Amino acid sequence: MIFRRYLTIGFFVALTLITSSCSTERHLSKIPKTPFAPEKLEPWGAPFDGLWSNPKIPKEKHYSCLYIAPVNLNYLGTPEKERENAASYKETAKSLAMELQAKLKSELAENPKVKAKITSDKAKADVTLELAFVRMNPTIVAGSIASVGSSFIVPGVSHLFTAASKGDMAMVGVLTERASGVRICVFGDYKEDKGSLFGSVKDFQKYGHHHQTVDMWASKLAELISKGRHGKVSPAIWMSLSPF
Repeated sequence: MIFRRYLTIGFFVALTLITSSCSTERHLSKIPKTPFAPEKLEPWGAPFDGLWSNPKIPKEKHYSCLYIAPVNLNYLGTPEKERENAASYKETAKSLAMELQAKLKSELAENPKVKAKITSDKAKADVTLELAFVRMNPTIVAGSIASVGSSFIVPGVSHLFTAASKGDMAMVGVLTERASGVRICVFGDYKEDKGSLFGSVKDFQKYGHHHQTVDMWASKLAELISKGRHGKVSPAIWMSLSPF
């Protein structure tokens, strides 16, 4: 019985890893095209799904002072999966945007490997980072309730039951030379609620998973900035054994 239990867990872990490795194209299709970032993103995979790099910017060119703009919400549409009070939706998006910016600045301040100076004065920067939320759907709590207890009978089955209830988010980022206004690169990422073999308490909160997504984006952005334009950053692991 124990062997079968762990075999089942192993199967779902393997299935998730395989699915994740094949999902970049699908993720790119979930990132809405907007006037903010009309460029065609090519599969990147790590740390984010898609990337466009300006071929006219020399690879050896580096920048020393970065300004991080407030997260842009002007291109965020309405939720697709569930009707949501417009005012509440906007306030949640605003809160998550402020959370992302605060966490990113905190991660950078605590990382001793960050060589670039982070400035709050845009006029002093030689490069600016602008982020925008372009998609945000809440988790459908009613759908999550239907899967309660199922994962304790067959580990992993909760992940399948709640697939249609998953919330999601997408963001795009633009790195620009401040003085010339020339875009250095554009990147984008799409994330659904983080999976768990035994379900998650976040499945019963409209935006519980979205805070986790924001944490991941802040962490990966800080790591990327610390390593420079051509640094290698590992992809986020978007599967967990923890229900919390």
